[in-house]
Amino acid sequence: MEKIKYCFTFSVVVIFLMSGCSDTKIPEPPKKPTQCQVDSGWGSGDTNAELVARAQRMLAEHGVTITDIMGDWIWTGHQEDNPTPYPVPFVDLAATTFAVDADYLYLRITAYGTYPRAETELPWYGQDQIRRLGINIALDTDNNETTGSPGDKGAEVLLGVGMMMTPTCGWMDVYEFWYGPTGIEFPEEDRWEHSNNRKQILAAWGGAGFTYRVIIYPVGLLGLRPGQTIAVCGWDECDSLLYPNKHATFDVLGPAGLGNRVVIQLPN
Repeated sequence: MEKIKYCFTFSVVVIFLMSGCSDTKIPEPPKKPTQCQVDSGWGSGDTNAELVARAQRMLAEHGVTITDIMGDWIWTGHQEDNPTPYPVPFVDLAATTFAVDADYLYLRITAYGTYPRAETELPWYGQDQIRRLGINIALDTDNNETTGSPGDKGAEVLLGVGMMMTPTCGWMDVYEFWYGPTGIEFPEEDRWEHSNNRKQILAAWGGAGFTYRVIIYPVGLLGLRPGQTIAVCGWDECDSLLYPNKHATFDVLGPAGLGNRVVIQLPN
């Protein structure tokens, strides 16, 4: 699906320390990850109780949250995309929470709907059916829109989640991240010096069957640190049977519209 090529500045510092977290239960007993989970970027998933507890604590006590209102799907303005975006609940972003320490970036993404557990749960709209979901979180780590990847909103890091059918593992969440912008606009696969990093993701859980997902990344690769000021551009997108590789629906993270850019300070 085509990515938005511009991100307009909406500079608002949003600092919100979460006082609680609804998914505080630590999985017991730890389970060995399947090969499909490892290959798709789940890493240790819910297998490491100590890491899960650490993430829950960091997000609850040292998290900064960007919120989004309900029901704000938009048309991208591109003629090939759906001019009346489908109201897909799990595409409707509710919030993202970031926390960082010396080792990890912790990211929690929350939607207003439950992420589908199987391809059969993908909704129909008339004669059209949603096929897959893409979640994109672009981080402008130096808060300078003129540097970084021009096609990804000046970002130095792009975090991605996909929900799709895979050849060997069926319907599943696929996690990925990119870093090291090259300055190249097209082809898109040349925008990043470092790609195919899914096996370096430390853990992920939630996702299919839940309204949230938590992902843990190695902070040393991302150029992030506590107290750092960054800009965030986030968006959800889906294609469909009638809009293959286009946008059947689209949602932007934050209080503004297309190309929204929110400046946050990562807590210490």
